[in-house]
Amino acid sequence: MNQNLIDNPDKPEKSKETIIHLIIMVLFIGAIGYLGYSLIWNNDTTTDKQQETIDIKVYFSNLDTQRGREDCSTVFPVTRTIQKTDVLAEAALEKLFEGASIKEEEQGLHTDISPEFTIKNLTINDGIATVELHDDLKLLGHSTCVATTIKAQITKTLEQFSDIYKVIITVNDKTNDL
Repeated sequence: MNQNLIDNPDKPEKSKETIIHLIIMVLFIGAIGYLGYSLIWNNDTTTDKQQETIDIKVYFSNLDTQRGREDCSTVFPVTRTIQKTDVLAEAALEKLFEGASIKEEEQGLHTDISPEFTIKNLTINDGIATVELHDDLKLLGHSTCVATTIKAQITKTLEQFSDIYKVIITVNDKTNDL
């Protein structure tokens, strides 16, 4: 048997421990170096793109200007800031369906579109946006003026996008119900 092991049996263990500690330190220093390099030099812009926003317009009626008028299609734009998305038209309608803010309502802006209303489908083909609404819209018992206002709000909100020049709104596959 080796005389060194007999005289000092702990020596091989200490050198193994020392090697393990050195490996751990090298890995630790390497990890810190990699993280520091990544934070300083990494130009990954995916998080920046996720943070990008865009301003869109939603259109509301103004109760003060509509009273006593026969033209119920007059609507006014209000700017909303949303996350940039590939489905801007849908996002704009979602914002429209959320309704006017308290401050906007105090200024007379209004919508007859309830936040509970849902879109069954939205398609855009050859510049024509077709909005299919669920029949819960009929529950309003709305007047002709309210129907005209709702059409104007949806139409103007969608026509702000350059790829849409015409809007068709259907309720239960019928275009005359709204």
